[in-house]
Amino acid sequence: MIKLGTVLLILCFPLLFNGQNDIDFHLNKAQKAIDEEKYTDAIQHISKALEYKKTLNSSYKIANLYVNRGVCRHKLKNYAEAEADMDMALKISPEFLKAFENKNKIFFDSRQFDKIIVNSNKALELNPRDTKFLDWMSQAYIEKHEYDNALLFTDSILNISPDDISALRLKGVIYHRQKKYDEAIKTESLILSNKPNDPGALLNRSINYAELKEYQKAEDDNNFAAKVDTSLQYVAYNNTAYFIKISTKDYKGAIELFDKCIALKPDFAYAYSNRGFCKLQLGDLSGANKDILKSLELDPNNSYAYKNLALLRLKQNKTSEACANLKKANDRGYSIEYDEEVNELIKANCK
Repeated sequence: MIKLGTVLLILCFPLLFNGQNDIDFHLNKAQKAIDEEKYTDAIQHISKALEYKKTLNSSYKIANLYVNRGVCRHKLKNYAEAEADMDMALKISPEFLKAFENKNKIFFDSRQFDKIIVNSNKALELNPRDTKFLDWMSQAYIEKHEYDNALLFTDSILNISPDDISALRLKGVIYHRQKKYDEAIKTESLILSNKPNDPGALLNRSINYAELKEYQKAEDDNNFAAKVDTSLQYVAYNNTAYFIKISTKDYKGAIELFDKCIALKPDFAYAYSNRGFCKLQLGDLSGANKDILKSLELDPNNSYAYKNLALLRLKQNKTSEACANLKKANDRGYSIEYDEEVNELIKANCK
């Protein structure tokens, strides 16, 4: 005779086994959907797997399911739902740094930079020397245009790891934003002393050379970067066109380079905006309009494109539209990031 307790034990094991099989089935389906970039399908399968989470003995594994679902929701720009999944993961596993990092990615793409700072501080309480989150702090402060604060965090990284390329690159960006072009060149050159063929450092240094009107050095760095990494050739074309050709008022030469840039990278928003500006200078208002609107379609937060659209509308005597676009440019940080041109245009044209 089989005792009742034994029967129950026998029955329990198939239930656990079937639950794990169901989880594996749905996770395999989810991974296939992710590989095919079918994120809605992936979310459905991960949600089904979560229905069997009680069969998992590991809080880490359950938290990871929420993180993976949150990543898929992030891909679909469902930022609130993605954040909620990361919060659930952290509720289950409070020291799960993968969830903290993915929250930062969500906040960055949804332009919630204050939330990056709060979230990174929580992660740094777990490990104050985690350079990933010091890096995130610096990036957030750069986006907030608080460059002195950003510099504090890049220096914190460099105190831990003096040759950290990412921190040096951020430091170069900060110096450039502060218009300390000589300091930016020194920083990029420091990267190149360790990695002589670093295309990012070459491209960034070229911009700073151009700002100092050292155009030949700028062009040499651009050309070398494009040779070192052909996938960045479009950036070199854009930089040469914008920082050299436009600066020397060679608008036709700039358009030729922007054409090459767009042929290589059809979704590069800034090339369209910059080409539109050149067409505007040459009197091609229709072409300028098409390019600038295309830029804004690709990147609705492109403050430079809003400024260029305002210049076009002023040329067309559409003052009210121009003023609305100047406001949008400033709302997206134009005056803080670049210069006072937008404010001067507002004073001159808008009541």
